[in-house]
Amino acid sequence: CEAWAEAAYLNGRPERALVQLNNLKKRSDLDYYARARIEARIAAITPVVLELRRQGIRDPDLDRR
Repeated sequence: CEAWAEAAYLNGRPERALVQLNNLKKRSDLDYYARARIEARIAAITPVVLELRRQGIRDPDLDRR
């Protein structure tokens, strides 16, 4: 759900939010507007995650999977 991804982002977990949004984007039951909203959020969060990775900061919970 988009709300879970947004909550993860707002709680300082942008990498987790990005994973959730990418998984959500794969759903076949999304309409055009939901898909556009998700893709826009992915585009906004991706630079944040890339900068954190460049600094060597990763979400430790995602490494365990």
